Amino acid sequence: LTSKFWFPPLSSLIDPTSRPRPVPPPLSMRAIIQRVSQASVVGGGETASIGRGLLILLGLTSDDTPADTEYIVRKILALKVFEDPETSSPWKSGVVDIGGGGVFV
Repeated sequence: LTSKFWFPPLSSLIDPTSRPRPVPPPLSMRAIIQRVSQASVVGGGETASIGRGLLILLGLTSDDTPADTEYIVRKILALKVFEDPETSSPWKSGVVDIGGGGVFV
C-alpha cells in the first residue's frame, strides 16, 4: 500500500533525534472537488455559473506543466460522484454522464 501523501516516520515523531527527517516531495497541483446543485463564481467583472455539476478549487505551481493539467482534468472527469440517472444507484456516474457542468476556481 502506497500513499501519494508524505508522512514523517513514526519513529521521528516519537524521538526526533533518532534519525533525520525525510525531505517531503515537492509541492504540485492539487484539487478540491465539491458536488453542487448549482454554483457561481464572480471575479474580474466576469461571472461563471453552472447548474448541477462540480465546483473545483485548483491549486497550481510554477512547476506544473500542461501534461499535469491534462492529467488532473481527466481524473476529475472520470470521477464517479453522482447517482446513476436510470437506477438512482449512488456513485455510478460522472459529471459527463449526467450532462453536468464544471467551474474551476
